[in-house]
Amino acid sequence: MCSNVQSFFSKWWGLQPPVVQDQVKQLVTRGHLEFINGGFVQHDEAAAHYVAMIDQTTRGHRFLNRTFGITPKTAWQIDPFGHSATQASLLLAAAGFEALFFGRADYQDMKIRSSNKQLEILWRPSVSWGESGQIWTHNYPSGNYGPPEGFNFDYGAWDAPIVDDPTSPEYNVPARVEDFIKQVDKWSDMIQGNDILFMMGSDFQFVNAHANFINMDRLIHHVNADSRVNVFYSTPSAYVAAKASYSNISWPVKTDDFFPYADCEHCYWTGYFTSRPTSKGYIRQATAYLAAARQLQALVNLGHDSTARSDPDHSGSDLRSSDHSAPDLRSNLGRSALRQQQQDRSDHSEQQQQQQQQGFSLEALEFAVSLSQHHDAITGTEKQAVANDYARYLYLGMQQASDLVNAALLTLLKSGEPAPSAAASSSTTPATSSSNGLFIARIRYVCCRLYDYVSTRIWDPIKHLVGGGSSSSGGVKQQGIFASADLDRD
Repeated sequence: MCSNVQSFFSKWWGLQPPVVQDQVKQLVTRGHLEFINGGFVQHDEAAAHYVAMIDQTTRGHRFLNRTFGITPKTAWQIDPFGHSATQASLLLAAAGFEALFFGRADYQDMKIRSSNKQLEILWRPSVSWGESGQIWTHNYPSGNYGPPEGFNFDYGAWDAPIVDDPTSPEYNVPARVEDFIKQVDKWSDMIQGNDILFMMGSDFQFVNAHANFINMDRLIHHVNADSRVNVFYSTPSAYVAAKASYSNISWPVKTDDFFPYADCEHCYWTGYFTSRPTSKGYIRQATAYLAAARQLQALVNLGHDSTARSDPDHSGSDLRSSDHSAPDLRSNLGRSALRQQQQDRSDHSEQQQQQQQQGFSLEALEFAVSLSQHHDAITGTEKQAVANDYARYLYLGMQQASDLVNAALLTLLKSGEPAPSAAASSSTTPATSSSNGLFIARIRYVCCRLYDYVSTRIWDPIKHLVGGGSSSSGGVKQQGIFASADLDRD
């Protein structure tokens, strides 16, 4: 068995008692449960920014390393709608991954590769990296993912179960074995070597885990009894090891990317490059704000108490030491709400309360930015209710992060340490220097644009005098709607 999205697994993990967690660790140790890809989500490869892609992968890998002492070596990008050269060379091969599995590729490309047994390749997309940037790649023969045709045993599926009671009028073992052998033969014509991989599972599956496993157990037993093929439970890493053992096969080399993706003649999956532009812009804004907040956090050392600095296992406030489950965002709506919540918790010691009241966190924003890199998030391919939820997480994350940003700027202003000059999108006065060496440019105006949900411009830029008041342009008085602080000091 394998798991690849840590946003789901880490949430489940946090709900389990110690006895269940110990059992899972034993499964991992014995190789019965394998973590592949290991990212917090399975990120998109076209619309996502590479910094956020690295962040979300780091978040997931950090959880696995701390929980199980492992780092995944097999990449699992089976659902993104096309695959980039940067993903293969820099985010996989250069990051230590040894193999990549994906499902979706252009139907014309797959037709040619299937007929030539070239669905398994050495992907070498970077000219500068050469062979050091290549990765062994498996393109799943169905062009998607899921069980072979006729063998979906999950709830709601119409495929016939394995009935192995000879006294039953529905006994069907010989027919089901033949059906499976036909699928093996079909896929053998598209794959080099004697090893074939079948994915048993898909979206929203294993709802009825018992039905799945009892039918797979029966299928394995009766197919092996037939003796024409040998079937067994396995993992992607075991499959890669089997392929690596071949000494008489030369893998074809591919040097370009897998864009654009189409699964039929008039079915090009390119609209998601621009769909939900407001959502895409909001995710980029949150990603940039997170980067700025981290730099300020490091500059003034906010959110790191003495315990965090001395204890490497302490859960701090940045990506390198944060919790990996969903934060309680209800407590992140402001410093006053946080203080009130802490006062109401009688199980916290006075020292713990004081530390948390003085601490700042980027956890909510890091969680939201990582989550929004999902291939059905930043792409805009999700349902409206889900899009609303992503926006909610981003908003609350930025609200929490603003506490740290504001405190960091205040600390810099009070400390007299050099700070970078602030830039405005409108006019600014020349930078002024105070006697203690602090350089700050006074922001005269803050400009913004207002958009509706589908990114249609409905108002002209609004200017807001930082120091209060208003300005007029073209006979129309423009009133500021965003509060801001005057950064000038004497």
